[in-house]
Amino acid sequence: MKRLAAVGAAVAWAVVLSSCVTTGKPEDQIYTLSLDLQPGTSYPFSTEVKQKIDEEVLGQKISLEQTMKTLYTVSVDSTDPLGNTSLTVTYNDMSVTVDNVSSDGDLGDMSGALGSMGDEMNQLYDALEGRTFGVVLSPEGRVQSVSGMEDMIQAMKEWLSASGTPGADQIFDQVSGLFGDEFITQSWEYYFAYLPEEPVKIGDRWTANLSTGSQFPLEVATVYTLESVTDGTARIGVEGTVTAGKDSALMEVSGLQLGFTFDGTETGQVAVDLESGWLDSMVTSQTVDGKITISGDAGGNIDFEIPLHLDMTTRVNQ
Repeated sequence: MKRLAAVGAAVAWAVVLSSCVTTGKPEDQIYTLSLDLQPGTSYPFSTEVKQKIDEEVLGQKISLEQTMKTLYTVSVDSTDPLGNTSLTVTYNDMSVTVDNVSSDGDLGDMSGALGSMGDEMNQLYDALEGRTFGVVLSPEGRVQSVSGMEDMIQAMKEWLSASGTPGADQIFDQVSGLFGDEFITQSWEYYFAYLPEEPVKIGDRWTANLSTGSQFPLEVATVYTLESVTDGTARIGVEGTVTAGKDSALMEVSGLQLGFTFDGTETGQVAVDLESGWLDSMVTSQTVDGKITISGDAGGNIDFEIPLHLDMTTRVNQ
């Protein structure tokens, strides 16, 4: 009897073990990719967006290259019973540079004007150093709430008023949109859109549909593929399409009606820490072609199109 009992116990234990392990093959292992951040921890978080814009205005070809960099510290404050994580995000540094402006016609002082505006914007960004905002992320990386942006926008407005910067109102209009709740929500959901809603194995694919941009709304449909898992890092492939957003059909600027159409593609790679679900690194490239239509009556009948080509690379690193 004792021997039979021992055999039975061994069989039961074997069944338990078999329920915990799928197979010895890595491609059959199931992975749960979700945020599991520990309160009290913090992460350096940097973003770099490089844009090259080629457009043709009234027969004149213009090319513009610019880079925007941001360095944050992300501190994990708490996690609620549903797994939503409250984060405090501190701006450590932010800068924008106009790398190159060229044309086959007479640019006048466009290059100098853009460079000067970039310098003024960088001074404004310096005034935000050390300021914070809050964001709450679900385990799947969806933004539940954003807080503190109103104070940051007010601080920018006060700094510009005190500085006496020429064109302060124009600069404020341009940059304040980068600090609104909607823009922050779009940006941070884009950073963490790689997280699937269900457990996955190597080779599985899932799709995220996001809206990005403020002046030119874009719809990005991205397909993610879990390509490999090694040394605690999951590597995910990125491919997708970019189209003009639903709000892009028509808008009014200075009495003129602006509409635009865009179509393009997105490719890239994401590296994810398997234990925490946190983003180790991301590189994505978007190539977009389209046109802007301008019409209206501003001192005369205006009706023309601006063909446009955009190459944009986004890098995110710890």
